[in-house]
Amino acid sequence: MEQFTTHKGEIVTGERLTEALEKVGDAWEANARAIFKEDAYAPHVTLDRRQEYLTEGLLTAQRIREGKETGLTVLQRLNTQLTGECIALLP
Repeated sequence: MEQFTTHKGEIVTGERLTEALEKVGDAWEANARAIFKEDAYAPHVTLDRRQEYLTEGLLTAQRIREGKETGLTVLQRLNTQLTGECIALLP
């Protein structure tokens, strides 16, 4: 991702964008690790499957940091990181 346009119309590039992507990726990774550690899964979810979920979360966090993950949830978190405002991106 070379640039991001916030809900205010501000175009963010360079170091500021890189730092925001890092923070969003770090939060995604922390969440994935917390979910795994909490072990609040239903009894039928095996340890292998929980480890797969963790791995998927860690890979997604890395793709976020690289600017390669652009799903709506990620973009909303990026917008919030850059503006300090959590807004609905869909009406």
